Amino acid sequence: MRIDDETLAARAKDGDERAFEELALRYANRLYAFCRARLGSDEDAKDAAQDALVRAYRSLPSYDSSKPWSAWLFSIAASASP
Repeated sequence: MRIDDETLAARAKDGDERAFEELALRYANRLYAFCRARLGSDEDAKDAAQDALVRAYRSLPSYDSSKPWSAWLFSIAASASP
């Protein structure tokens, strides 16, 4: 049974590193594609997607688990790929 993103995000916020790892795996390709479309460079997109995941991990305490995880994560990715 697949656990939804918001449940995983809430678990990650509570310190469950495996939950965050699962989210990172689920979103890695989409984040890369998003950043690639914004930046136009493969290497820059890889760096920005990785930066977005690091920022998301560090910002977990501010994540509002009543909001969609994907919207929050992609807003971070937008900041990482101006």
